[in-house]
Amino acid sequence: MRRLIIFGGTASGKTTVTKILSNKLDIPCYSTDDIVYKHNWKKKRVSTEKEKIVKKILTSKNWIIEGVHTEVWLLPVI
Repeated sequence: MRRLIIFGGTASGKTTVTKILSNKLDIPCYSTDDIVYKHNWKKKRVSTEKEKIVKKILTSKNWIIEGVHTEVWLLPVI
């Protein structure tokens, strides 16, 4: 089982590192931006939508999550 969480400031290289690790380890990666926003980042999701996405990710044995968002809906990941 491989589960990684990469948090950091904006433009700190999180996405680049995550993509490299995802390719090297052959595991899916997810961005907290894609969990928070829908429709090309034009509209925010409500908390229940975010929680549902996180629960779906957690059903997988392997994943990487990267981003700057650290809100209550992300607690099950930690």
